[in-house]
Amino acid sequence: MKEKPTVEGFEVKTILKDFFFATSCQVVKLQTIMFFYVYVLESSRNSNLYVGSTNNLVRRIKEHNRGLNRSTKPYKPWRLIYYEACLCEEDAKRREYYLKTNQGGRLLKRRIKEYLYTRRFA
Repeated sequence: MKEKPTVEGFEVKTILKDFFFATSCQVVKLQTIMFFYVYVLESSRNSNLYVGSTNNLVRRIKEHNRGLNRSTKPYKPWRLIYYEACLCEEDAKRREYYLKTNQGGRLLKRRIKEYLYTRRFA
């Protein structure tokens, strides 16, 4: 039988990865959690909406604003107006594709209804 790992005499339980913390009776190892994001950007130029997905939201928005994405380059600068976080990349991709459909676009506009309303009268 495999021996359980210990740190300073305490049993190590793996909950998540790369971080350790000690409780009064055990040391717990934590893992980093990676999120996958579905996001909605709004163009400051003409108020177009763009739906995308990524595993690094800050980097991806910077790429859009630098013009590194051919489909969003003519409409920069972009502003993040909505995002969702998923633990599984396939879930994020499925959600992105859904939000790009007609029905998904209607749902998205209902989700951000107050923002769209206040923007129209600002």
